[in-house]
Amino acid sequence: MKIFKADYVFPIHADPIKDGVVTVDDEGTIISVTDQPPREPTLLQLHAWMALSAPDLLIPTAT
Repeated sequence: MKIFKADYVFPIHADPIKDGVVTVDDEGTIISVTDQPPREPTLLQLHAWMALSAPDLLIPTAT
């Protein structure tokens, strides 16, 4: 994923976006065009994601 920032982004079917951000995937497909930069995951978010997606890795089971 790549993130491009510009003073102005000119979408085809929308008004110009000041301080625009264009997010593109690895194949070059545009994912989003916005005036908000994507949020970076925080340590707390990563911990919560790990706890919810793989609880057996964080909580030892009784043997």
